[in-house]
Order: sequence, then C-alpha cells, then structure tokens
Amino acid sequence: MLTEDFEGTLQTLSKIGYKEVEFAEPYYFSPNSDGKKSGFYGNNADQMRALLDKYGLTAPAAH
Repeated sequence: MLTEDFEGTLQTLSKIGYKEVEFAEPYYFSPNSDGKKSGFYGNNADQMRALLDKYGLTAPAAH
C-alpha cells in the first residue's frame, strides 16, 4: 500500500485509530528523487513532519 499511495496509507492508518508509526531505512523500494534509498518513500524529513502532522501521527522511534 505504501508504494502505491504513501500519503493515503498514512491517512488510512490515522482514520482507523493509529497514533504512532515507525519508519526504517533503507528500503530498496522507496528511493528518494535523487535515487538514494530512503524509508520515507521519496519524502525528506520536512515533508514527513508535515504529513505526520496533517494526519495526527507521530513517529517516536525508528530502526
């Protein structure tokens, strides 16, 4: 689901009651626009913060 609609997946998680998510990187299937691997599916840290805020989610941990 994340690879097809990253933001929509975050929205769905929020709607069904999740409050926290956890990211991990690198993932081979989520390259940044510069081709480097990232667990943020092409988003930079500022974009991720905005998406998390938009859907009332936090990411208190990562691995």
